[in-house]
Amino acid sequence: MKKQPDKLRACDVLAWDQLVVLSRYVDPNLAKESTTDIIAVFAYTITQTGNEDERDKILTDILLKATYGSRPENNEKFLQLLADRTKSPLGPLRQFARQCGVQLKRRFLKF
Repeated sequence: MKKQPDKLRACDVLAWDQLVVLSRYVDPNLAKESTTDIIAVFAYTITQTGNEDERDKILTDILLKATYGSRPENNEKFLQLLADRTKSPLGPLRQFARQCGVQLKRRFLKF
């Protein structure tokens, strides 16, 4: 029987050094509803816990809330934005999003 691959963890797909930098000067109580502040509060929240399951839940929550009811093309744009702002690799972040149920465009291999 073929073994299921292990699920990715938030700590495996996010650039933690950059999250610490983003969260350093944020006050979650004063944040506005701008993309920059939302990502900064996300960085603050995820770096404040040492529990891996809680970090996975925080990343899952932001991915599901930001992509709820959106087309796969728009979901890809959000993932690209999150990857750019957090300086995280897009490939593993896409894989984590798929594992959470986010609909993404299919990527075809070019020969």
